[in-house]
Amino acid sequence: MKQPTKQFPLEEAQYEARRMTPAVAAYLWHRLQAGVLKVQSNFSSGAAEEPPTAEDEEVKRRLKEATPEERLRTVCGMAFLAWTAEDFDTAQKACMKVLSRYENGVPMPVMSDAGQWVAKDLCEDPFLVTKLMVEVLVFNLVGFLSERASTPTA
Repeated sequence: MKQPTKQFPLEEAQYEARRMTPAVAAYLWHRLQAGVLKVQSNFSSGAAEEPPTAEDEEVKRRLKEATPEERLRTVCGMAFLAWTAEDFDTAQKACMKVLSRYENGVPMPVMSDAGQWVAKDLCEDPFLVTKLMVEVLVFNLVGFLSERASTPTA
């Protein structure tokens, strides 16, 4: 049985994400949730409880109307703020190990299974690597946002 993949363009290149192992995906989901909770806790600690503003209500409305993929991108953005360098490194390696970039029509891994960069140019572009991480996480973790699952941002 062929493993599910997702192809997507990003910054003038074509990429292909594969599935992570269930254990790795579940671990990263829990790290994302812990990061979101930490950020929410930091914002709410010490602040006086104020009534929601029209802007707050608009943000809540947009989150409710967002697709699961859009909500997961928001979760990633929030969690990354609270992650340690170790959390980020672990997630980056997990994501890059299941990612290939098309070169001359052939998908080539961007990182070896041992965690060494194969696509050396990527390791010099932290912005692109972060965007790629988000796309790989969305592909692998969006199932956690099904109606059976919950997220602190919902």
